Amino acid sequence: MGAVPSHRETSERASDARTRQTAQSYPPASSVYLMILLALLLTLTPKAYVAGYGAEACYIFEPDPLPATAPVVVFLHGWNSVDYRDYWLWIDHLVSKGHIVLFPVYQDCILTPPANFVANAFTGIRNGLVAMHTKFDGRLHLVGHSAGGNLAAQLAAVLPLNGLPVAQSVVIAMPGRLPFDLPVSLRAIPATTRLTVVVGDSDRLVGWERGRQIVMEASSVPQERKRFLLLASRLGLPADHRAPYCRSFADALDVTLWNLTDQTIEGK
Repeated sequence: MGAVPSHRETSERASDARTRQTAQSYPPASSVYLMILLALLLTLTPKAYVAGYGAEACYIFEPDPLPATAPVVVFLHGWNSVDYRDYWLWIDHLVSKGHIVLFPVYQDCILTPPANFVANAFTGIRNGLVAMHTKFDGRLHLVGHSAGGNLAAQLAAVLPLNGLPVAQSVVIAMPGRLPFDLPVSLRAIPATTRLTVVVGDSDRLVGWERGRQIVMEASSVPQERKRFLLLASRLGLPADHRAPYCRSFADALDVTLWNLTDQTIEGK
């Protein structure tokens, strides 16, 4: 028969057991920091509400607190990039500048015909303008990437013909044109519109051609009101077709695009 442990030994064993149990009850410090970071990112993600359904839906982002009135930036995503979180840091930047951002879906799946993009986006914009809480002050701007860049040029030509204000500015990044889209004459873009088209020096997907065409075809816009710019790659940062995406962090190329957008909107 073994020796009976003393009261002191029993107390020490119980204390060790409690210490081990306590240590096992808490995650490592690195896990705690990760959970805090994820919670912070969720808090910072722009909050959106939606108006309309399907391809005619529109996500709406407004400043907090709500201003009495504000200008609207229509943000047009690239082909099949219907998740606004692909661009959420850019959207958040625009909202922080006091703009309401409307994000028309215009394409609810890859089978949506490109010929329907203009009509879908137009209806989405109308749905967003009706549903947003802040009063629209009449200043309208268009920003688009890839297929959304081409769509931004088309909308700039047709919006005034369909009861919406003239776009004061249009910013187009890496525009690409899909087959069988709606033929729209860009000559109808008003002379008062400020137009900035940006292409990437490493964009192997769409290249520069459509960007050049948009600037040339927008012949009603005087030369002093339009710019055709080359976004240059930097060390480790290729200015390719995906450069405008900014879901999780912003790099120097993103900031350059944002600054060009701000300058075009503000008329600088």
